[in-house]
Amino acid sequence: MSLLKEHTMSYFISDRARAGATGQNDDLQLFRGRAAEIRGHIPDFERSTLGLLQQGKDSTRLNEKFDVIIRRPIGDDLDFVPVGLVSKYYSLFPHRLVAEEALAAVKALGIAEKEIDAELELTRYGESMKLSLFMPACHDFDHGGQNATRLRLICWNSVDGSSRFRALMGWYRLVCSNGLIVGVTRLDLKLRHSGDARFPGIRRVLARGLDYSLRDRKQFEQWKRTAIRPERWTPWIEGPLKKKWGIKAAARANYIARSGHDAILPVPIRGPRATGLPLEQGKPVPGCYPPAQTAYDACQILAWLASERKDFNDQLTWQSQIPGLMHKLLE
Repeated sequence: MSLLKEHTMSYFISDRARAGATGQNDDLQLFRGRAAEIRGHIPDFERSTLGLLQQGKDSTRLNEKFDVIIRRPIGDDLDFVPVGLVSKYYSLFPHRLVAEEALAAVKALGIAEKEIDAELELTRYGESMKLSLFMPACHDFDHGGQNATRLRLICWNSVDGSSRFRALMGWYRLVCSNGLIVGVTRLDLKLRHSGDARFPGIRRVLARGLDYSLRDRKQFEQWKRTAIRPERWTPWIEGPLKKKWGIKAAARANYIARSGHDAILPVPIRGPRATGLPLEQGKPVPGCYPPAQTAYDACQILAWLASERKDFNDQLTWQSQIPGLMHKLLE
């Protein structure tokens, strides 16, 4: 049974200071459980004109260029909260609309909503959302056990103009409740909140992702059988990886591969070689068992480094570069 399925009731982690997947340095709220339970935690929003009461006047002067987005009361929070200033040309895609479209796409596979595992991340006032809907266990890689890698449909959305809508398919490794994205995202759907933009069908993303998932699983199996020769590791660390992600990431990757722990880097960093830096042991990396021996181990290390990026766009960029770095390792 997967870890998500063990949590039949969704739970809430409050005031979690985590610069995370929404791409904002903000306290995030995290909910996990069935989609039917999480639905009630998704806030609703409305659009209003922007104005200020003029001193000594009964009327207000309205701004002709901007509107304000307001979060409506939800749960025990009975307040209306302004969350963003947007232009008159801004197209509002409410989170609930995104969730309904995503759920409809998954339910079209014949899966009941009460059986869909989900994860929801929201910024403090709900202005940015990341929603993950997990595919049935038949799509897992490494079936069973807490190390299973699950395929998921991921949707990012904002209502305050801070980022565009985005939907893609990715892999999520369940390791002690921590997720790692591996593999290649096959179709990345993007849409700006502007003009007369119409909300896109998410079903294309889901269908394409499922179509390619068999290839991904075959790739993972091949990587698990592919041993990495020691003479290949250091040149790859000091070459392609350092060139693409920098000396800090290269040094951390080398340390994780040897110890199973992340590294605490010296400040300032001295020396040109990532493998020669004096490092201190940091937190353990879930699912990494030292020493790294296979291509799949290397992939997991790269996925960890990508998931640790504080900015959402950086996370996606690094994740998309993993296949290329793996190709360099296996050349």
